[in-house]
Parts: sequence; C-alpha cells; structure tokens
Amino acid sequence: MTQLAHRRALVTGGTSGIGLAIARQLRAAGLEVVVCGRDPDRLQQALDAVPGLRGFTADLGHADQRRRLIQDTVDELGGLDLLVANAAVQHAVDWTRPAQDFGRQLAREIEVDLVAPLHLAGLAVPALSAAPGPASIVFVTSVLAVAPKAVAPAYCASKAGLRSACGSLRAQLSPLGIDVVELIPPVVDTAMTEGRDQAKVPPQLVADALVAGLQGRRPRIAVGAAKQALWLHRLAPGLLEGMLIGKA
Repeated sequence: MTQLAHRRALVTGGTSGIGLAIARQLRAAGLEVVVCGRDPDRLQQALDAVPGLRGFTADLGHADQRRRLIQDTVDELGGLDLLVANAAVQHAVDWTRPAQDFGRQLAREIEVDLVAPLHLAGLAVPALSAAPGPASIVFVTSVLAVAPKAVAPAYCASKAGLRSACGSLRAQLSPLGIDVVELIPPVVDTAMTEGRDQAKVPPQLVADALVAGLQGRRPRIAVGAAKQALWLHRLAPGLLEGMLIGKA
C-alpha cells in the first residue's frame, strides 16, 4: 500500500460512493480519518464497514455545522493534514418549468456544491498550516466544469467555480505549505449516477488515483476517461461540449 506523508484527514460526503472509497483507501495508507454525512444511519454503516474510521453527522448546507465539523475534527484528531471536499448534490431541473421551491433548491445546491467546500477550506487553513508535514486540500470537481450538461446548470456552475478557485487558492496557500489539489473523476458508479446509461468506473479507481496523486504532490488528478475528456477539450472544446450537453 502506498504510504502518505499526511496523517490526519477529513473526507466530506464520506459515507458512500467516492467519499467512502477515499476514506477506506486513506485508512489503508495509515491515516487517521474522519468522515461526515447527513444521515446518522448511513454514517454508522460506514464506520462499521471501515475499521478505525471516525465520523460526525453534519449538514454542510449550514455554515454553523461546517464550523462545528472542522472544530470537532481537529479536536478528535489533534490536528489536520488533509481535507477532501467531496460532498455534493445534483438536481436535474427544467428551468423552463421550474418547481415552486426552485429558488430554495437552487440556493441549497450552490451552497453545498460551491460555498461549503470553499468555506470548509478556509476554516481548515489554521490547522493545515500548523501541520508538521505536507498538508493538502482536495476539491472534487468534474469534467462538467469545462463542458456542462443541460439538465444540471447549478451543479456544473458550482464545479466550474471550484475549478477556478483551485488556481487562486493554490497561489495563496502555497507559502503556508498547503497544496491545493483538483480531483477530476469520470462517471463513477454511485447513487448520484444511478439509472444513467453510461460507462461507469468503480469508486475505488478514483480513490487509488487520489492516493497516488497525493504521494506525487500533483496539483491536478484526472482519472480515467476524465483525462481523455480534458485533452479533447483542449483540442476541440466544441466537440466535447456537444457530446456532453445532452447527457442525463
């Protein structure tokens, strides 16, 4: 198993899918790991599934719970070396016929997908900058950050915002010894992609790529088909956009 210089990690959205696979891989690499999730039952299932995993219940759509999560994690682990901002929601919305609660749904999607990861990163900076070795913030973005699909404008916009923020924060935080990493998965077999008629990769593939990328201190980790999609976007952006815009 690849060993990492990091020793203490927080993984948001870590009770299932990509987040749980990352948490499992980080534990196997020797890290102390805290995960969070909204559902107490799913959190307990995750803790039962991964020996030594720790966790807190938190709704990242609320600023006070984000503040409490960072404080509780630092207290639990005695510090923090790695934040993996993975939690996200995605809603398929027809903006030509929006539902009555459209505004509330839109606000929550942007809050969870964009505001929360950035806020958590800012809250974690004091602990990360005090880490004795390398410290990292990982933002999980998407190919949809560069080539959106029609049915999820808020999700695509949030991921594009995170992608842009990676560059800004990398410049700001590098002098503090904090690496800012963008993790770009392909379509992964998770609850979010259930029912989609697309080729999917297992979450473990993404977790493996992240651990290898962290070991090499790579600023951007594109996994599988996401790597090919980004190359295609450089060569023929209109072609990739045309391929993705109508996806479910």
